[in-house]
Amino acid sequence: MARWQDRLKDWLAWGAIPGSLPLGQSLLLIWPHLVGLIAATLLIFALGYYFFMRQEIRAG
Repeated sequence: MARWQDRLKDWLAWGAIPGSLPLGQSLLLIWPHLVGLIAATLLIFALGYYFFMRQEIRAG
């Protein structure tokens, strides 16, 4: 393998966790992101619903 390919491989692997993780460890890593994504989705939906319900709808 060429020298630049070794450097690229080392650079891409920097900060990576070696090997695969069990499901429990994977869930521990991603649960804050999932909770934040769900909370943001619910907040945006609630705001949209609130402003939609405040609109005055007239027959026209």
